Amino acid sequence: MPGRPIESSGGRKRRRTRAAAGPAPEARESGGQAAHGLPFVFADATCHTGRHVNRGGHGAGDLSAVTVTVTGRVQGVGFRSYTYDHARRLGLVGYVMNLRAGGVRVYAEGPRETLKQFLEILRRGPSGSRVQDVWSSWGLVSREHDWFTIKPTP
Repeated sequence: MPGRPIESSGGRKRRRTRAAAGPAPEARESGGQAAHGLPFVFADATCHTGRHVNRGGHGAGDLSAVTVTVTGRVQGVGFRSYTYDHARRLGLVGYVMNLRAGGVRVYAEGPRETLKQFLEILRRGPSGSRVQDVWSSWGLVSREHDWFTIKPTP
């Protein structure tokens, strides 16, 4: 699946696809697959100089999507309800679900600044939980969700 045209150094446009560009840094750190197991399609990135690069005309006020895997003591402590309540309060759409391996997966869409706030909320977790790691992968909005839901374990 071809990516959106992006600006590279020198003002040239190029396309980024998973096959052509290789796995994203999140994938390389987790053994070649992103935590969410989906193709890599990124809306934003940071270039080698550390400056923010905007891909495909996505502005700061536009919607973004983030897929998050939370590990630690996050099952059996109300983590999904906690996530659901905060996501609804922030006006986000998406889902939360337990993973068979013991973690929790969250997919959320909304304004980028609100999603960043949501990530901080996930890092804290409810009382009784102990969040070990929070892996996040930013991507393009799918617009498949109308509200935030709790999905069953796959």
